[in-house]
Amino acid sequence: MLAASYVIGLVWQAVFAGSIPSYVAGVIGGLAALPVWDLLKRIGPSSK
Repeated sequence: MLAASYVIGLVWQAVFAGSIPSYVAGVIGGLAALPVWDLLKRIGPSSK
């Protein structure tokens, strides 16, 4: 997630020639965490 925010920041700078606001980077990191969290819940140990 940290890597995703970093890459988005680099892309933002290349496209818009400016820094990405920190709150936008946080939103991107949070949105990237959702599918990872869902995947981990699916492959995790099942409680029986």
